[in-house]
Amino acid sequence: MKMNNPKFLLFITILAAASVYFFYLKDELANSNFDKIDQSNPKVVTLFNEEIDLQIERLSSDISKPMIPQGKKNLVEYLKTVKSIRTYARHGVKSTENRNYLRMQTTFNDGETADKSTGRSCSGNQKPCLLIRVEMENGQAKKVFTNGQETKGSPAETQQYISTILQKLLIEDLIDHNDKYYPPRKTQQNFDKDWEDVK
Repeated sequence: MKMNNPKFLLFITILAAASVYFFYLKDELANSNFDKIDQSNPKVVTLFNEEIDLQIERLSSDISKPMIPQGKKNLVEYLKTVKSIRTYARHGVKSTENRNYLRMQTTFNDGETADKSTGRSCSGNQKPCLLIRVEMENGQAKKVFTNGQETKGSPAETQQYISTILQKLLIEDLIDHNDKYYPPRKTQQNFDKDWEDVK
């Protein structure tokens, strides 16, 4: 096939365009108005702060894994280090890509950031998922902005969404800083002593 064959040149052009789209532009083009988090909603502030109280109480009163006396206070102090929380879809809300997970970016007062998956997913084949940005102050939500999708469902759905985010945020710190919340993990010496006490 000659290089100057019009059909060959058309094929090469289409192939090049497809490659550019696949590697560079597909996520860019998937972004839409649903990815803009610019709508203030004071009612979600109320829901968020209610859920903070619920999650702290739930975790600190879990009898299956009792906290040390100062554990609850340490949870409250941890939340005071959070400056903002933002959720986003990995490939854009309207993307139909596989593994288009809903992610959460947390910014702390010292400038550090953490980016984690929430375990939820978004799909352009379903109704657009909710995105939020929460501005925190002294461990409480002060302002919340969304992409407007919370009003397309019930307050209970939004509360469940918030619950997922807060559980992820709090449990990460429980795991990373176990000694701030729970008794020290038992060592082999502890186990040996326990067995000695068995009569």
